[in-house]
Amino acid sequence: MKLKPLLAVLIVGMFMSCGNKDFSHSSTDTSELTAAKKTTAVEKPSKAKQNYKKYYNSKYDYFVKYPANFGKYTEGDDGSGMSAHANDGSMLISTYASYNVLFTEDDDIYTMMETYKGWHIDDGCTITYQFAKGKSIVLSGYTKGGLIFYEKTVLYTRGNDEYIATVYYEYPKSEKAAGNAAIALIGNFPNE
Repeated sequence: MKLKPLLAVLIVGMFMSCGNKDFSHSSTDTSELTAAKKTTAVEKPSKAKQNYKKYYNSKYDYFVKYPANFGKYTEGDDGSGMSAHANDGSMLISTYASYNVLFTEDDDIYTMMETYKGWHIDDGCTITYQFAKGKSIVLSGYTKGGLIFYEKTVLYTRGNDEYIATVYYEYPKSEKAAGNAAIALIGNFPNE
């Protein structure tokens, strides 16, 4: 796979660093996260519990649902996505998208996943869960600061253009249940 060096640096800069926040949380029991991820894959919020907000990005035509207990989101200057925190400050959601300038038709989803994993590992993350299928990649684990992170990246097409959209959550282990509920809302991302 060939990456254009300057473009690659710009794109990598868009992605969350694995050590940006510190919630004074120290334990990193990876078996607990792996069990949480297996549960998340089968858990769907009931109709009664679907208390969420919806963000729509018109520039890249994608949607993401996130918990209603998050404050007002801040949209980036470039219009590629948003970020918001839970009202108590314990959780972060971030979304972003771009035209697909990194990967060609010859690159498979596993090559893409290895690229994303490498970026996280370079930032000091520990990857404890990875999944790739179709045009979706899921990575999860711990940030350099010991927070749980969950990231879903999807290649999608609108008209003749191909895009990459990512939704990223970061939270302390003490918020694991709330994190699992938030992740379950992602659903059909980047579609409504």
